[in-house]
Amino acid sequence: MEQIFDIFKSLGADGTFVHQFVVFVIAFMVLKNIFFNKLLFVIKNREDNTTKLEENANDQFTEAEKLAEKYKLEIDKANSQALGKFQKNKEAILKEEGEKLRTAESRINSDFNAKRDVFVKEVAEQRTAVLAKAPTLSNSLVDKLTS
Repeated sequence: MEQIFDIFKSLGADGTFVHQFVVFVIAFMVLKNIFFNKLLFVIKNREDNTTKLEENANDQFTEAEKLAEKYKLEIDKANSQALGKFQKNKEAILKEEGEKLRTAESRINSDFNAKRDVFVKEVAEQRTAVLAKAPTLSNSLVDKLTS
């Protein structure tokens, strides 16, 4: 113990060391309550706010991604519904126009067949008329050749 006192004396510590130590402890306690606890509170509060805000931002980002996915699905669904309606309308129009085409085609074919029949009948009549004149023409030709 004597050596410890010698070390303190060589450092310049005397009998007021205990008083200085007590004053230091009291000053530390007062400063701790006034400054250090407040500083610790501010630091913890700031850290909590920043990490909570970061977690909040991550949560909001995740929620935004979910909403984006939901909206994308809804847009895809609406797009497929619109495409389905378009296909139905297209098929209905094609069917209607196809029916009109078939009707017009059958009408044109019947008109063509009627006119063809009239033409064939006229050709047949002219043929029979020409064939009916054939004996008289052949006799006239023979007479002209022999005379």
